[in-house]
Amino acid sequence: MPQRDPEQYTQGDDGLLVEKVGSWAVEKLKLVTDYVYASGGARKKFLGTGAAYIDPFCGSAGTGFLVSLASDQRGGQFAQIATAWHVVEDLVGTSSELELISSSLNAHFTTPTNQIGFYPLGDVRYDTALLVLQMEKPLIDQRELLPLFPSEFVLPRGAEIGWLGFPGIVEPELCFFHGHVSGQLNDPPTYLVDGVAINGVSGGPAFDNRCHVVGIVSEYRPNTLNEGRTLPGLVGLLPINAVRYWMENRLGARVLHRSDIDPKERSG
Repeated sequence: MPQRDPEQYTQGDDGLLVEKVGSWAVEKLKLVTDYVYASGGARKKFLGTGAAYIDPFCGSAGTGFLVSLASDQRGGQFAQIATAWHVVEDLVGTSSELELISSSLNAHFTTPTNQIGFYPLGDVRYDTALLVLQMEKPLIDQRELLPLFPSEFVLPRGAEIGWLGFPGIVEPELCFFHGHVSGQLNDPPTYLVDGVAINGVSGGPAFDNRCHVVGIVSEYRPNTLNEGRTLPGLVGLLPINAVRYWMENRLGARVLHRSDIDPKERSG
């Protein structure tokens, strides 16, 4: 076991050893503190709709999106948020804080004050998760939920899609990306898309040209030629099929049709 150099340590006010640092440490601490407060303030100014920013304290950030609303017999309200499992897996079984902020700024939840459950769908290599959030009142109106792609269908090669997320390099801006399905992998099921997925976009929703949610952003596969040269690669999107199948067949979720929420459709 390596030995400590006594010249690098001194006795602190509490009697324990502390490492000697230069005068710059005070300034560095202030800069870090200022950054934390400024970053927190910026995160409260999200604009746009359709996604929520998942911000694990002292961890990587990612994106999630609302897929279902529910209530129980006692009037409790619940929301189910889909995301990539790797966005939240490091928080499971820890005391780390998870912060959820809606992109419209109308909702803000944290694990110390809100009950949030983490549920991987299948093996972790499928990188798909549902977060179940308990609330005092509905997060949005059910008419605002976006339709999920039918679980029995898959997108063909050449299908046009877009996806949303919060890239860390321009935090907290919600960004839109666009591409086409280039191919598919079977194990685990993955759409390969000609586009980019920057850190922070993981877990974001992908849409077809009719605004059906078709997938979840999982990864970016760069085309690395050598250590110093990387060419554009492919985005890996997880089909939304597993989420829809799980909600319908395991949770008993009811699929809403237009006639369920629009009286004009019922009478027409």
